[in-house]
Amino acid sequence: MDVTRPSVRKALAALLALSCVFSIVGVDTREAQAEEYALAQSYVHAFSNNVAVFTELFALNKEFSLDTSAYLKYTVDIIQPGLFGEDDDGDAISSASSAAAGGGQDTRHELTAGVSHNFKDLFKAELYYDTSSEKDYSSSTPTVTLSKEFFNKNTTLSFGFSKNMDEISGKFLGRTEKRNTSNYYLGVTQVISPVTIVQAGYSHSDSKGYMPEGIRLVPVDGATAASCTEESATCMDEAFPDNRKRNAFILGINHYFKKETDTTVADKALGISDGSTIRLTFRYYYDDWDIDAFTAEVVQSRPLSENRTLRLNYRAYIQDKASFFKDDYLSSDTLRSTSPQHRSFHTHLLGAKLIHQLKSRPQAGPFELGTLEGKYEFYLESSRVSAHILMASLKFVF
Repeated sequence: MDVTRPSVRKALAALLALSCVFSIVGVDTREAQAEEYALAQSYVHAFSNNVAVFTELFALNKEFSLDTSAYLKYTVDIIQPGLFGEDDDGDAISSASSAAAGGGQDTRHELTAGVSHNFKDLFKAELYYDTSSEKDYSSSTPTVTLSKEFFNKNTTLSFGFSKNMDEISGKFLGRTEKRNTSNYYLGVTQVISPVTIVQAGYSHSDSKGYMPEGIRLVPVDGATAASCTEESATCMDEAFPDNRKRNAFILGINHYFKKETDTTVADKALGISDGSTIRLTFRYYYDDWDIDAFTAEVVQSRPLSENRTLRLNYRAYIQDKASFFKDDYLSSDTLRSTSPQHRSFHTHLLGAKLIHQLKSRPQAGPFELGTLEGKYEFYLESSRVSAHILMASLKFVF
């Protein structure tokens, strides 16, 4: 059973949990789509137990008119256990993470396509369809987002809905199970002043169907995790409730510090007058499995020169455990889990990104402008697992 490397599994699951929290509160991870561009990004997540995750992302945004644009993105994730040999316990890592349960490498493919249209003074609509697959899991997600501006474009209301349709076929299932999730989001963006914007939102998610992943067994009645290599009377499938309701609240503040030529007295007193920006984000999440989680993040961008910007970020995440999660189970327990996503844990993420603006050149052809970016982040989870995260990105605007 995939229980010999719980620390790596917890780290991967923590990153996944954070991603779910961000998506459930309506944070859009797509590039800003007010321009035509081609984007290529490469990520490496190197965990302390010698599990590596490689990600390649390619995106294209095309404007057909001032009101209509289309978006296409392809992502591939390669999860490679044991890339550097043996872990810190001296054992081979053939199944060091839940993502790689079943042994060896796993590859995930994801394709997203969408269109955005602004209906003049009425509203803006965005339609997207996302599909992803890996060896024991596949998902399809249609999404619609509607937004409307008020009060001379100082206030924007947004509503979003998406439907996750998942198929799970983990190594211990022997069959394919289904899970459907309906996600709702309502948000508001308010311009407070020429240099300050506030965002607030609420999301609700309702999942029904098969909740486990089918890749773990739970030792019961005194059995040990090491002995659970196949299903038996003392090594049972995970068992969760048949539905799950999730809620999340988000509050964000973006502030721009004016340059020296138009700085305020308050900015001067703070010693900030170089055109830098700061973003503060707070999220609170809870569900009917009694999991509560809190996320706080700060991001500061500071110009280093005319063409270079340094962006620093820090994020803290804390979560308590599900009501049915415990260290030891009996065969009579109706709910049971060894999933790291249901434990109590906390994480820290600290990073820096350098953004270089490519200068426009008369003979640049169709690629007139763009950015070259590099980022490093360090991830630390309470189980002592850590990860180094590297990113390189090239974006052309045309």
